[in-house]
Amino acid sequence: MIEDDWEETIEAFDILKGKGMIRHYGISSIRPNVIRRFATQTGIVSNMIQYSLLDRRPEEAALGVLSDEKVGVMVRGCLAGGLLAGKDLSDYLGYSIEDIDILLDKVNSFSIEKMSIAQAAVKWVLSNNSITTAVVGIRNMEQLKDTLGAVEVPELSVEAVRELSDLLKPNLYAKHR
Repeated sequence: MIEDDWEETIEAFDILKGKGMIRHYGISSIRPNVIRRFATQTGIVSNMIQYSLLDRRPEEAALGVLSDEKVGVMVRGCLAGGLLAGKDLSDYLGYSIEDIDILLDKVNSFSIEKMSIAQAAVKWVLSNNSITTAVVGIRNMEQLKDTLGAVEVPELSVEAVRELSDLLKPNLYAKHR
């Protein structure tokens, strides 16, 4: 989107807002360069971004800007393409199957929390004060029930959030910095 005529796009949204046809507008981007531009130079109120225990790139250069500019953050991908919801393991964004297995073992060790891996993944995402909403993809009724169960389980403790956060080295943006 950075190559698009973004000024024209924002002008169109501002006209729609001025006419009362829309109340607010936002973007969906994982690119720090796009996020910085839109968060600091436009009237966006939200950004949808990919973020999970296995995709922590937004921590590096996006979440701080969005928080500072008071832009709401909707997270997609908090289950890392299903890897944190029981899907067969595969390499993911620079993490090996062995790395992911270490993470899953840690989540399973939280016996006191009594939650599934998917529930813990959603709770971990929502434990970040920069995050407003988690948008979770569901493929079947079992996943729906499991994910909805995140509402009923207790929040992750501060210690559990820290342990999960410290377990794997966060990945970084390679492009679009």
